[in-house]
Amino acid sequence: MYSTAPRDRRTLVVLAGGLCALLLIVLVGYLLAGGRFQAVETPSMAEAAPVGTLVLTLPGDAEVGDIITFTPTGATHSYTHRVVEVTDGNYHTQGDLNGAVDPWTVTPDQVEGVAWLRLWTLGWVARALPIVAIGALLTFLITRFLFAADYRYVGRVMGGTLTVAVASLLLRPWTGVQLVGYLPANEGITASVVSTGILPMRVTARGGTSADLVNGQLGSVSTAVTDTAGKYQFDPALHLSTWWLIGLIALCSLPFLFCLREFQHDNPRATRAHRYRIAVPAATIGVLALIAALLVVPTHSAFAARITNSTDTAGSRTWFTCRAAETGTAGLVAGYAMGTSGSTSEANLAGGNAGEYPLSSTVQTGNVGCIRDTPAASVTFNGTSQCLATGAATAAAAAPNTFSTEIWFRTSTAGNGKLIGSSSSRTGIADASYDRQLYIDPQGRLVFGVYNPGVVVVSSPTSVANNQWHQAIATLGPAGMRLYLDGVLVGANANQFAGQSYSGWWKIGCGNLNGWPSATGAAYTGPNYYTGQLQYAAIYTVQLSAAQVLEHYQARVG
Repeated sequence: MYSTAPRDRRTLVVLAGGLCALLLIVLVGYLLAGGRFQAVETPSMAEAAPVGTLVLTLPGDAEVGDIITFTPTGATHSYTHRVVEVTDGNYHTQGDLNGAVDPWTVTPDQVEGVAWLRLWTLGWVARALPIVAIGALLTFLITRFLFAADYRYVGRVMGGTLTVAVASLLLRPWTGVQLVGYLPANEGITASVVSTGILPMRVTARGGTSADLVNGQLGSVSTAVTDTAGKYQFDPALHLSTWWLIGLIALCSLPFLFCLREFQHDNPRATRAHRYRIAVPAATIGVLALIAALLVVPTHSAFAARITNSTDTAGSRTWFTCRAAETGTAGLVAGYAMGTSGSTSEANLAGGNAGEYPLSSTVQTGNVGCIRDTPAASVTFNGTSQCLATGAATAAAAAPNTFSTEIWFRTSTAGNGKLIGSSSSRTGIADASYDRQLYIDPQGRLVFGVYNPGVVVVSSPTSVANNQWHQAIATLGPAGMRLYLDGVLVGANANQFAGQSYSGWWKIGCGNLNGWPSATGAAYTGPNYYTGQLQYAAIYTVQLSAAQVLEHYQARVG
């Protein structure tokens, strides 16, 4: 009897091969034209390009409103954000979810392309391809050489299901929630959350409100209820209707049904009991693994979304004291409370060598910056000889290009000396090399400067010499130079990523400022020693984020 099966099979093979060849030609042409693929991994573009979106870009000039992919100077990865302003041919960008414009200026040569197509969810597929390829290869080899012919389909379906489950557990594409901010509200907290998974989510604040979210959607939940540990709890969970949930379970059961069918087809002589003994356990493993991959992520998200607060505080303060903020932040290498001893040494809160004063420190009680810390005291620097340097037993270290310095200060003197900085000598002001420094210029403005290849400074727009307590944090790192005053970014240079290369120490309250400018660009003509009160200084080996800076500032009042 004549059969058309072989001819039909050859036709399908030819069609599939032709389609693959066509897709390959299109892909090569797209790449030769400068096209690129980007898988979105963070939620900053909200619903315009949620996590898991595959963004296709082409070279070209962008206009305001376009989405571009770019790599800022010094960055190790690319960003995909929207153009919000074009100035002199350069771009200013911002994520749709972000509350401020990005700190960098993007030049045309840093742009990898302008987005022309966004494919939701396919970014997850692209990221999963290496895992799937390895799983498919292992499944083929194991079933080819270790499985009898009657059981190969069962083994391959099970292996494929396990591969999908492993990819789901590693990448977590199905469900996810990220906390993006929180504010005090009505004796409690209002938290902003965004969904980062494919499936819909419901986020519930225990004792408060809930929000239903789809991928990339921003929502807010509020509560005034804390648990016995003083923490606000936020519980994300899969949010599907009954029929959608039944459909999802049915989809996960397909490998099980397929194994039964294929086993019966491969071995029609096998008894029903024999088929069930082999197929059911094998397929059940894959089904359970896939369901586990779908359901394990909400538990993880619930843990990650917990916010730690003190029950003694109003609102959402992360730290109750400045000391807790400094010692609880990763990367602290030197921290000094100042005002705790009244001697020639100052304990290092990071556990290293104590800092040293050339003279016994003058402790002043009462008016302090961090009012929740005890004892409520600061050190008064005399403007002529007082200085705090890392301990004598501390060896000189290479000046870092990723760091943060923090200090609380109060002064009425403009044209003041150095608050904190790095230099090649441990004591005094006879420094051969000196940069990475904070000082107050003759107009009372706070100045942060580095030297590479020349002097580069950023400054506050107004005077800080007003006899009020202020917090200053200066950072250098992948985000460039950033200067914060009282928790707010007041100066930035997104294209400066390094300072002068030398080995030295950190000093607080003194240091050479010869050759450095005021905020206006004119030469600094003030003293090298600081006059006023200082409290809680710290040096970190990381670049603090804007959120961390604000948390540290809020710690002053608990």
